[in-house]
Amino acid sequence: MAGSLVWQCRRHGRAANRICGCPHAKYGIIFYVGGKAKERAVSPIKREAELALEEVNHQIRAGTYNLLQPIRFKDLAKLYLDLRDKSSLKSSTYKGYSYKLHDHLIPRFGEMWVADITRKMVESYRADLIQQGEHAQVSVADIMNVLRIVLNVAVEWNHLQKNPAVRLRPMPKILKEVPILEPQEVNLLLRNIAEPWRTMWYTGVMTGMRQGELMALKKTDIDWENDTITIQRSLGRGKVNGEYEWITPKSAAGVRTIEMWAELKKTLQTYLITAPENRYGLVFASPNGLPINANNMTKREWAEALKQSKIQHVKFHALRHTHASMLIAAGADIKYIQHRMGHSSSRVTLDTYGHLMRGSGKQVSTKIESVVRLEPASEDTENRTKPVPMLVRVEAQKQPNDSQDEVTATDA
Repeated sequence: MAGSLVWQCRRHGRAANRICGCPHAKYGIIFYVGGKAKERAVSPIKREAELALEEVNHQIRAGTYNLLQPIRFKDLAKLYLDLRDKSSLKSSTYKGYSYKLHDHLIPRFGEMWVADITRKMVESYRADLIQQGEHAQVSVADIMNVLRIVLNVAVEWNHLQKNPAVRLRPMPKILKEVPILEPQEVNLLLRNIAEPWRTMWYTGVMTGMRQGELMALKKTDIDWENDTITIQRSLGRGKVNGEYEWITPKSAAGVRTIEMWAELKKTLQTYLITAPENRYGLVFASPNGLPINANNMTKREWAEALKQSKIQHVKFHALRHTHASMLIAAGADIKYIQHRMGHSSSRVTLDTYGHLMRGSGKQVSTKIESVVRLEPASEDTENRTKPVPMLVRVEAQKQPNDSQDEVTATDA
């Protein structure tokens, strides 16, 4: 076997055989390419180093050896964000990748040479994230997905021979209870809010649309003759080059045409008669005719309505979960629910909402619309002299885990 092994340790130096048990010390291999000696650190396990030397010698003899270009993980991450993602990803996805790299992965791997990152290090890092308990299971999966993608690029760019982050053992499923509102709470909530929020939130609980999908819904998406609503875009959290960002769904299942139930149709028709026009053709817009700012709506209108209704605080996304729970209670078929919610697979639906009984769409609409009705607004709401507050555009804040936008794993 051409070449040799050498024990490498910054504290104890180099030796032909192992001389210390330092955690960062390891065997390196010395081999020759074109008469020049090359060296690479491999593993603290001698047998792994021997196998690596055999592999290198085989590649040299076969003429397939390419010398890896050394690069630190932080530099690889910067190159990846600068050269690869800006041109190929949606801005929201790019921001999510950038956050996960700078706030999670670079602090752990930043100073390391990419070629020194081992499978054991990757699994240890994932275990640490889970043990900390600060990240939801889906967040851990998203962070590890970004690590896998970046190391794949390292292989493409000849910085790494094999990606140590591929085909990791699946994490154990942790079932998490989703927050929902009871029908009486929905009714109370809708009575204590003015337009456009009243009709917008009613539409949300009657369709299961995500917050961004509601805000991006256009009048042309409604087919009044066939009683359907087509969901095909979402409003991004911020602007790109001074323009609002209209985001297409990540998967084909996200683009869907769903039934518009009878009471919802009447409500939307009544609302649109008096709703002011806006330049974007939106169904729901702020009083100044611009797209609704999600942060302002949830912090002001949503939080205040929950408080006035004496309902425990839940996120706006609870309306979506509430819609799914009502479908289940009405005995809807799993495929019907999957399509209506825009899930990529029925497994996502089952993992999120549990076992379902079979039923038909018309039976479902009749049962649900008999439970949740848009009753006349309360006297206090109708006589309110305080105008609906203007929604001032603010720069989107960095979100650590935007569940609705990007990771797949947030498909629920």
